[in-house]
Amino acid sequence: MSPGGTGDSRAQGDVISVVLLLVITIAGATTVVAFGGEAIAGVQQSATTGAAEQSMTQFDSKASLVAHGDSDSQRVQLAGSADATRRIDADAGWMNISVYNASTGAFEYEITNTTLGAVVYEDGDASVAYQGGGVWRRSGDSSAMVSPPEFHYRGTTLTLPLVRVGGDERLDGEVVVRRSSDPSAVYPDEGSGRANPSTRASW
Repeated sequence: MSPGGTGDSRAQGDVISVVLLLVITIAGATTVVAFGGEAIAGVQQSATTGAAEQSMTQFDSKASLVAHGDSDSQRVQLAGSADATRRIDADAGWMNISVYNASTGAFEYEITNTTLGAVVYEDGDASVAYQGGGVWRRSGDSSAMVSPPEFHYRGTTLTLPLVRVGGDERLDGEVVVRRSSDPSAVYPDEGSGRANPSTRASW
């Protein structure tokens, strides 16, 4: 083999090495960008969903003040992703409270059957909602409670305030919470003889 031929083989080997190095580098960089981009997107969505949860919890607190008559109106800034959807679903959920007689195995009467409505934040497959005095989070097929509704039970007395939500379907930025009517009690109802056990005990 001539010296010139040996030099050509080495030159070709150097070129192939450089090309392979470039291919490996580009492939590695592409993989890093692809997986890194997904990780960054996941962290960003987690952060914006967390901000939405905090603002919805604040909404819960201020809505409670308005609904229970402690304030005429409150302002809340709904945080989170700029691309997320914020809306009111006035027909979402309902609650039925009835008195059940364990002795007879029958429901004696219905105290209330109320549509609750909800304030909903949606960003991809993640959503945060205020409903029934509580805040709830859903991601994919899993759901969790962020803030519990007001619910107190002492002895034989149950206190369960119900906050109903209504209004315009779309929400954006700052929201003003106003009371549509004065708070009203559905139980006890002394006129119908429906009273708390503590009241009956004093008869």
